[in-house]
Amino acid sequence: MKHLTALFAALVALPLSSSGALPRVQPNLLRMRVVLTTESPAADLTFDPGTIINASVASGDRTVRARAERNHVSFTHGGSGSAEADVRLLVSGLRTDARVRWHLTLSAPDAPTRIEVYNENEQGRARLVDRFDAYAKDSIFESPADRLQADGPVMIGAGPPPLVLAFFYPWYQHFNWESEKLLDQPLFLYSTDLPDEVARSLAEARKAGLDGVIVSWRGDTNWNDRRMQIVLDQAQTLGLTVSILVETLWATEGPEGTIEPLAADKMC
Repeated sequence: MKHLTALFAALVALPLSSSGALPRVQPNLLRMRVVLTTESPAADLTFDPGTIINASVASGDRTVRARAERNHVSFTHGGSGSAEADVRLLVSGLRTDARVRWHLTLSAPDAPTRIEVYNENEQGRARLVDRFDAYAKDSIFESPADRLQADGPVMIGAGPPPLVLAFFYPWYQHFNWESEKLLDQPLFLYSTDLPDEVARSLAEARKAGLDGVIVSWRGDTNWNDRRMQIVLDQAQTLGLTVSILVETLWATEGPEGTIEPLAADKMC
């Protein structure tokens, strides 16, 4: 009780906006694109200031692997000769009055390497900000932050509100509830083969504040298809969302408990 009282007091002390909701801070986000071409088997690139919020590989050699976190992007490739990696970054924390300092470390000294840095704040347009050529194991470069911030910051719209979902397994009929393996019992013993009783379960889910259910489906039996259709029909009546969890165990099960590649025809 003491902990709950302290938590309540802390929440009351938080500043609220005029609408009564907690204020939301929108960080300044910028889109950058880094293209690295190198003969080194591995390369590490860090920058300061700034923090990577999201990263994706736009294109490049399939042998190249890129990984991004915080202010660090690492590249590796298993091929020979020169390889190219093209990475898009969503970055926060750049200041207008600062220069971005890049630090490049190569695993192979004297490996010819080129780095190109682009501004992609304007959707569909990439503008070259800087190009660096490096030949040493460690190299340091600087880029003007104002050129990286041009046409920024990037505005990220709020997505749809999250859904509150619960798993719904349509296996049980009345006789199944007598199993000794069950450690608990429902409030009423329902059958997932009876539409009225499924409707009652889903209505209670709606009353409890759920937005929908995730229904397990194997796809290999008529009764599973029938019960899935019951859930879909009753959920539509109640305004609940239904997501399907495809159970692939049956389609990957081999002889004597072995696992085989997914057989799509077993899911039909």
